Amino acid sequence: MTPQEVLDHLLPNEVLFVLLDEQRRGRGFAGLERRTYYTDLTGAVLGKEEQRRGLYRALTRERIEYSLAFAGHTFKTRTQNPRVEAGICSVLEEITEENRRGHRPLQSLMVTRESKPGLYGRMLTAKRPLSSNEKLNAHYEQLCYERGDAFELTFSLK
Repeated sequence: MTPQEVLDHLLPNEVLFVLLDEQRRGRGFAGLERRTYYTDLTGAVLGKEEQRRGLYRALTRERIEYSLAFAGHTFKTRTQNPRVEAGICSVLEEITEENRRGHRPLQSLMVTRESKPGLYGRMLTAKRPLSSNEKLNAHYEQLCYERGDAFELTFSLK
């Protein structure tokens, strides 16, 4: 992402989680906006050195737990990256399993994808992202990355 795209994702957030290093320099962030019927996981960006260390997952868990405390049980985001979908699903599945063991509500997860042609105007990553889940990757093969297609994902906890 360009510096301007990062700022465009960073500035309008209602709630922002910022990842700082030992020198208190920003290394990543994840934001959210509370809507009437859902929480919009508006975006997350990690520095290259912070990727693949479980930090996106940790930021996602923080956003979701924060939202569950006072908001609904539906979350939305937009992405071209199947790893984003897999990461959010992983966190939500972990939360529903914890709830099942504690005999509390939030017993299941439903995910829907809506295609958004040209949403970003270009591919946001240097190369086409892939997850370790081939079935999930197959859904993302239908996107035209060069045009900037993406999915709007809706995650519903019941």
